[in-house]
Amino acid sequence: QVLSQTQVDFANHLRKRLESHPASEARC
Repeated sequence: QVLSQTQVDFANHLRKRLESHPASEARC
């Protein structure tokens, strides 16, 4: 599976949110 740059950026954004917020914030 090839990820587009937008998908990579989005994944990095979510990872940063997970690192900077409690686990309870990870509900999506």
